[in-house]
Amino acid sequence: MTSPSESAKTPGLGDLISQIRDFVNVPRLRDSLFRDARSWNMLCSAMDAVNDTDLAIDAYLQTVDGHAESSTGYAYEPAHAYLLCCGAMQALFVQQDAVEGICKCLAVTHDKRRYPKLREVRDARNASFGHPVDLNKKHSVMIIQHSLGVTGFEMLVFSDKHHFESRRISVPPMIADQRESLAVILQKVTEELRDRERRHREEFRMVRLASIIDNPNTHYSLGKICEATDKPELAPLAIAAVDEVKDRFAEVEQGLKDRGMSRNTYESISHLYEYLDYAIARLGTYFRTPEFDERMAYIIAVFVREYTGRLAKALRDIDEQYDEEP
Repeated sequence: MTSPSESAKTPGLGDLISQIRDFVNVPRLRDSLFRDARSWNMLCSAMDAVNDTDLAIDAYLQTVDGHAESSTGYAYEPAHAYLLCCGAMQALFVQQDAVEGICKCLAVTHDKRRYPKLREVRDARNASFGHPVDLNKKHSVMIIQHSLGVTGFEMLVFSDKHHFESRRISVPPMIADQRESLAVILQKVTEELRDRERRHREEFRMVRLASIIDNPNTHYSLGKICEATDKPELAPLAIAAVDEVKDRFAEVEQGLKDRGMSRNTYESISHLYEYLDYAIARLGTYFRTPEFDERMAYIIAVFVREYTGRLAKALRDIDEQYDEEP
């Protein structure tokens, strides 16, 4: 019997879902996905469903293993056996739908014909526990009660002409087949997400966001703003410096937009912009029509210089992320 753990060839479903979560929570992708609430909620639900059903399937396999160790006979109390097999096969069915949901939300395609075992699992579930009374509008299915055991059962599939065929359903092999197929699909999802992120980083790697404001011109403008707070004769120069700094902030926003992000993508950057916007606007007003004294103006100017430095550091962190391989 196949162990609940995956083979050495591919990671387990839980590990693969963790990898997908890591990619999904990259701020840029998270922002993009979050704009479509329906898709975002479906993706979160699907990732949870894969994990939850995998836990249920593990619990089923542990029950099977425990029964094998404690009993030499195949028979098992029918009511419990029915519930165990039904629960396991329903978990497999939900898990397949969840993986399909992940692929749909992340726009990753795959050819279902390459995974015939998944179709077999769905057909077995539909015939036995999904639609046994009126299967595909032309069959009816009966489970032979005395065949029910923790590992499976035998069922009779009747046609409208009273012909029937007997099918043996063994659940643990179906679990092994499904886990192998879904692992391949989810691995393809992680590879596609990694490749997309790699291409994105390569496109913008040489465009340094931090250098937009961490440069001699911006430093000069910030210095002139501080200097002019108590020198009214420098007000025209200070107004030009304020406009220069505002232009650099706008350029940073455009740089983020070019990457599919915004200043709200990162909470730290959003926080800095909130206060910088207010402070730089007050300075622009002060140099045109002073509405507070020079000491307050100087304090605000120093604040702008300090927070601009913090913004540069936050942008430098983003630049360094683009230097790394995803």
